[in-house]
Amino acid sequence: MGFLRPLVIIIIIFLTLTPLYAGDTPEGKAIHYSIQTATYSLTAQRYARRHYDFIKKEFAQKNALPVRLLKGNKYLVIRLGWFKEFKEAKEVLAKVKTLISDAFVLKIKQNEGLEVVASYVNNERTQKEAKKKSSEGKTEKARKEKTKKDVKEATLKKETPRVIYTIEVGTYSRLKEAINELKAISEQLGKEMLDSLRIERHGMNYSLRIGIFNTYKDAEEFLASRASLKGVVVQSRYSKEKVVFSYADTRVGEGVEDAEGLRRQEEEIELFISDVEERLENEDFGEAARLLREAVKRWPENPEIHALYGETLLNMGFAKSAYRQYKKAIELSPDVSEYHSGLGYSLLNIYIQRAQESIEAFQKALEIDPDNVDALEGLGTVYVSIDRKDLAEEIYRRLLELDPVAAKRLRDLIDSGLNITGTPQ
Repeated sequence: MGFLRPLVIIIIIFLTLTPLYAGDTPEGKAIHYSIQTATYSLTAQRYARRHYDFIKKEFAQKNALPVRLLKGNKYLVIRLGWFKEFKEAKEVLAKVKTLISDAFVLKIKQNEGLEVVASYVNNERTQKEAKKKSSEGKTEKARKEKTKKDVKEATLKKETPRVIYTIEVGTYSRLKEAINELKAISEQLGKEMLDSLRIERHGMNYSLRIGIFNTYKDAEEFLASRASLKGVVVQSRYSKEKVVFSYADTRVGEGVEDAEGLRRQEEEIELFISDVEERLENEDFGEAARLLREAVKRWPENPEIHALYGETLLNMGFAKSAYRQYKKAIELSPDVSEYHSGLGYSLLNIYIQRAQESIEAFQKALEIDPDNVDALEGLGTVYVSIDRKDLAEEIYRRLLELDPVAAKRLRDLIDSGLNITGTPQ
């Protein structure tokens, strides 16, 4: 059983789970106390089952205590006993710690929402309590599922952008160019068409468009009737959120003033971005981050600023924060490939950071017990996942001497490769 103690250390470090320790005067109303002996990720159910069987054999059956393997949203836990008093739980904990040094007393509150994966109860009273707890967890899960369903239905009820046909006069990289063309075209159109003359933002570009037609034929006939108007008929999903300027609800004179205001704002943003990019070139990431932190508050709907903030945070090593900024940029402009590329690098860096933490935990376990098969296999798996098969080969050779079955599993991974992906919390 020597592998158990370092294995518990590995899992607790890897998940960085901070348990709630019970005190003699706990805050809030506690249902009971229990002893948590281990925590595992959802993908490590095989190890969790092994630990659960060990606890059942060593403590539950011998000492008439219930033991449970429980499943949460992100982890599996093994808990031993139901105690009304902390003092009683602490007395049992002293015995458990002789074999599992990282076990601790946990205060169990209402509505935990954990599912019972496996349980062993050896008397009628604890069996009823476990059943009641499982029922409460299922009730909480059902409530959450209903909430998700309600949110989804409410989202579906929202109006989706309708498909239309329109005349696209041109696409411009700068808002100023689009505004100048808008002014020129406004003099060629009748009043009825001015209401549909607009500038829409698509990705990094500005599209000047006229008309909202139900059919392609209607749009084509309008374009043919305006010999001086150069443009093409395009199919689009019309959304007011994409319109940065329109004559629809303002007089022409006031509209031009609004457009000039947008132009000045765009120029200010361009100057700001130029300044930040210069700081990034000089690797002044701290000052760039400070400026961008204020900029996303001032211009929250500008995707380029969110993406630039993401790039800065990525350079500083804050991959999770960078991920959120790139995600926002994509929400605002989903068609810019650079934003998706930045999101990909953020996810890659998040994974690399987690892999490094995992490597350090496995190495620490091996310092304690150099022949820990579970730690060796885990370390080899991480090496494969980060494409360090040379290091995985060294682990494989060590495993051959200790556990041929574990060595065979690692050999299969080395030969076939391993692809692990994830989402930040």
